[in-house]
Amino acid sequence: MIIGRGVNNFDIVGPLMVLTEKVGCLAWSVHDGISRKDSDMNAMQKKMVVRSIPSILEYVSFMFYPQSLLCGPIVYYADYSVFIHGTKHKVTQVNSDGKAVIIYREPSAAVAIMKKLIFTIFCALVLLFLVPKYPIMANVDEDHLANSSFWYKMFCMMISVEFAKSKYFFGWVLADAIHNAAGMGFNGYDDKGNPKWDAASNVNVWNFEFPTNLKVLVDSWNRSTLVWLRYTCYDRVTFQPALMTFLLSSIWHGFFPGLFVTFLSGHLMLMASKKVRANVRPLFQGSYQSSAFYDVLTWATTYVTLAYIITPFTYLRLDLSIKFFNSIYWWLHIVAIITLLVLPAHKRLTTKMNDNNKVNGAKDSCSSTLTGQSGGGVEEVKKDL
Repeated sequence: MIIGRGVNNFDIVGPLMVLTEKVGCLAWSVHDGISRKDSDMNAMQKKMVVRSIPSILEYVSFMFYPQSLLCGPIVYYADYSVFIHGTKHKVTQVNSDGKAVIIYREPSAAVAIMKKLIFTIFCALVLLFLVPKYPIMANVDEDHLANSSFWYKMFCMMISVEFAKSKYFFGWVLADAIHNAAGMGFNGYDDKGNPKWDAASNVNVWNFEFPTNLKVLVDSWNRSTLVWLRYTCYDRVTFQPALMTFLLSSIWHGFFPGLFVTFLSGHLMLMASKKVRANVRPLFQGSYQSSAFYDVLTWATTYVTLAYIITPFTYLRLDLSIKFFNSIYWWLHIVAIITLLVLPAHKRLTTKMNDNNKVNGAKDSCSSTLTGQSGGGVEEVKKDL
């Protein structure tokens, strides 16, 4: 940070971020497996538990397998062990001699790989031809700020952020395809019997481009990291878990002021959006047309909000972040604060939980921003709200 002045020195940071996730997650998995009872763990912790300390060879293999080393996605140790031993594809059948034999029946990933490679080619073309024409740094250009109206600044902000996404789409979807080519990421079969290859994935492009609320947006971006954040922080801290998780995410990305500006702004917007959803959404659920109108309205709002709060993430510097928000009058921050002050708080309904799951269930009922997993009863309450 000192040599590179805090900007444009991410050449080694990416792999270190991935290794940090692996070390932290494996440490908690071993901790849970050695010192905790199953009755004290939630569903995610039970799924990812490791009952014995890995050998040096197993540990090094997991830490440095090449498919995820540069930019993820993270395949957690329990899943990596299943992949190494091939147990997910192990089938027992009787041969012609009447003896039970074990065979490995692995579906083809060719179709999934080709679709992802075609998409990465499209992203590469956007990176080559459109990003240079609409650079995100243009939003803080002196001439642009002095001679552009508020609405034109907003338009330039949104189109530059949209094209800037292609860099992340390119890297993550390509890494996803590489995992699939190695046989990783198989996630069972869909209703039509086709194999699904989305278990090792960092982004759901469709849901990220067309989210109906901020929670869907957050859940669709850097998905394996979201699991890591929930597993290592959100489910384990007892004070302000959402805020603590946003802060951890900021520190994990690096000690750059622009990152903290983005994540703290995101936390503010998320709290405001929850209040809007609780108070406004029920008014639009009377018919299909009004519900569809509400979904379109919340998609447009979410789309603008993302572009607004993510721009400082690319600048990293505090001076440029403040300069950018000054140019558009901090308007969305003001709207969010007014929303929090004006709209009434709604008490969330809870379902009856057994004694072993009270703490974890209570956290899920708070509508975690990090994953859609929760008990069925709580999920129904969320849908009603």
